[in-house]
Amino acid sequence: MEMTLKKYFGTDGIRGIANQDLTPELVFRVGRAVGSILRKNGHGEILVGKDPRVSSDMLEGALESGILSVGGNVCSCGIIPTPAVSYLTKSIKFKAGIMISASHNPLEHNGIKIFSAAGLKLSDHEENQIESILKLKDDKLKRPIGTEVGKLKILDEAKDRYIDYLKSCFKVSLKGIRLVLDCAYGSASVIAPVLFESLGAKVILKCSTPNGEKINVSCGAAFPDFLRKTVIKEKADLGIAFDGDADRVIFVTGKGELFHGDHTLALLGIHWFKKKKLKGPVVTTVMSNFGLEKALKEKNIKLIRTQIGDRYVLEEMLKKNANLGGEQSGHLILLNHGVSGDGCLTALAVLSVLRETGKSLSDFQKIIEVFPQILKNVPVRRKNDFHHDEEIQKILHEQEKRLKGKGRLVVRPSGTEPLIRIMAEGLDRKELEEVVNLLAYNIERRLK
Repeated sequence: MEMTLKKYFGTDGIRGIANQDLTPELVFRVGRAVGSILRKNGHGEILVGKDPRVSSDMLEGALESGILSVGGNVCSCGIIPTPAVSYLTKSIKFKAGIMISASHNPLEHNGIKIFSAAGLKLSDHEENQIESILKLKDDKLKRPIGTEVGKLKILDEAKDRYIDYLKSCFKVSLKGIRLVLDCAYGSASVIAPVLFESLGAKVILKCSTPNGEKINVSCGAAFPDFLRKTVIKEKADLGIAFDGDADRVIFVTGKGELFHGDHTLALLGIHWFKKKKLKGPVVTTVMSNFGLEKALKEKNIKLIRTQIGDRYVLEEMLKKNANLGGEQSGHLILLNHGVSGDGCLTALAVLSVLRETGKSLSDFQKIIEVFPQILKNVPVRRKNDFHHDEEIQKILHEQEKRLKGKGRLVVRPSGTEPLIRIMAEGLDRKELEEVVNLLAYNIERRLK
């Protein structure tokens, strides 16, 4: 694998605070680089979608201008989920797909997620090619004139094509189900209400209009308490919450219990295994709870862990010929149907299991025994110094020894935000809290 120190790409595209780190000038250059590298022989269109953040229009204009300036043609599909861009890029045979979104991050953030013609996140080699152009003071890419400048058009049927695709994956009737949809004021707002109502569900809509000033604010997959309270108040059968670009989903049972990504992986993995539909191991990351591993092992289902990031989950799934993988956050990949995490698709998969078994989501709440797990994000200015700070590494090593045999510790810089993420898991919650607080104090002290 080609290795380079990446300045712009993180674990999920290029991220930053819009108009500060992620400026229109930078995004214009990204457009020029992508338009040159990913258009084979200079022909073919690039698909562009976005979430409804206030800054998305600004960045879309800059991105598309960059692509057009090197002679590339752009097809815009407006506000749409990230997995729709992945699906449409592959199915319509675009040369590349680009999503403007910062997913679950706060509204002032934004990002650029780039997909290959196969609908996959870019390889390290492709990211490195783009990086090499972005690091140049002046790029030497062509600047056509006259009729050779790129052209822009709108893909009006994008949403309908994506909804039809979702319905074809799981042919399930939702008649008689009363559910709450929390669309986080994001991309799911233009898809999920139409999808679930058309399948017969009685839908109670929350945060279901695209609103760039409210996206992810105390709602959506990152803030499940809002969904939990709403499900109980509305006496719904279950609740479904998406993040800003709808590639993640979490659930709440009719009793108000949280049903996160680990629960969902166990539910689908065990059900598919019984039905002989599960291929290979279930693939997840180091962040998933040990309870998931234990539940799968009891059913003779193998679990494989990767480093954090859906691209690494997908790489391992392809390597092991697996068809189910994902993250605790609710970012699941159902490889029989798509190569991207997809909140709506995952929700349909879960609802199809409920229909097939005749059970409620609450009946599956205890499918895994959740071990105590403490998560803490530490805001820092110098996250890239984390691995090189000898004092921090010494303290980390000491705490890993402390938990050896009775727990585990994962500490890493965020790939998308100026944070150090700490996760401690084990049997003794009080000890875990002590470990996490000690690490957080020293990380903040050293890297502020």
